[in-house]
Amino acid sequence: MLDDILDRAKATAISTAAQVEAEFAARGVLTSSGTPIAMEQRITPIHENALADAMRLIVQFSERTGVSISNLSDLAGPKLAAFTSEITERLTNCCNPDESYPASQSGP
Repeated sequence: MLDDILDRAKATAISTAAQVEAEFAARGVLTSSGTPIAMEQRITPIHENALADAMRLIVQFSERTGVSISNLSDLAGPKLAAFTSEITERLTNCCNPDESYPASQSGP
């Protein structure tokens, strides 16, 4: 269930970042400081919603099973960290032409 939440949010965030890149590229300002700002503004709510859904899932699972929230949070931590890294990757690379995009994503 956690994987589903994160996978949906990741797909939305990556698509959103690509849309921002396309919009800024079409205006000829892809490497401006406005690109990462716009990406951050559009990706942050996606990230916040996914984390809220994950926390809700952890609490509900804990209530149903008796497994402590602390233990469940520890187990979810690496997935949440990887999710954050993956959805911010395009943001960190968008204005750094020296850095290449991973093979799984298309470049600008």
